[in-house]
Amino acid sequence: MLEVLREEQTVNEVAAKYEPSSLMISRWKSEFLERATMVFEKKMSDVDKA
Repeated sequence: MLEVLREEQTVNEVAAKYEPSSLMISRWKSEFLERATMVFEKKMSDVDKA
């Protein structure tokens, strides 16, 4: 999956190498990119504790 995110290999190349469908890899990539910013967001409870 990292190969796809880093654009080192295409979705089809990774699908052939690891055997998940190219559709599944595309979904994983889209979901990751949509949610990646959540890693850097603080929850309100974390802010209250600080």
